[in-house]
Amino acid sequence: MKTLLSWLIANIEVFTTVVLIIVFEAYIFTADITTISSDDKWMLAVGGAMGVVAVKAIVGGVPTKNTIGDVVNLGVVVVAYVLIWVITSDEGEYHAFYAPSITVLCVSLVVAAVAAVFTFINFDEVVSRRMLYINSNASLFGIAAMYTFNRFVATLSSVSNFGLILALTVMVFK
Repeated sequence: MKTLLSWLIANIEVFTTVVLIIVFEAYIFTADITTISSDDKWMLAVGGAMGVVAVKAIVGGVPTKNTIGDVVNLGVVVVAYVLIWVITSDEGEYHAFYAPSITVLCVSLVVAAVAAVFTFINFDEVVSRRMLYINSNASLFGIAAMYTFNRFVATLSSVSNFGLILALTVMVFK
């Protein structure tokens, strides 16, 4: 089970994208959406899948291999949430999205924190044995800290994107 969780954390971006596309497609074809004709559902299914991938990549979901990229991704996620809250805080037509966005942020933070702690504790499960033998404990600690931060940011952005896109889909196609 520990190996499966390690694999899932290492591939969280791909996993959430695939699950989100499956859920999006299932929702489009099973929901009773009367405003869209059946011919247009196929266009929406294809365009929606491409849109899901594009939005996940734009809003902090770009996989990075360095700390600067992780900080940029974290900044993009923070800016996205601030923009969402600024747009939805007024009593306008978008106000219904305010509470779901806060809920998604709270869930994303908890999941990201759990994933980061699991990653740091089980770092030896993630890396190869060759890496463990050629590096000192001090350098391994630095590598583990950076990788833990990377997985925190990746999980936060992936779960946030997953929840926000899912909530937006449900709200738009009610």
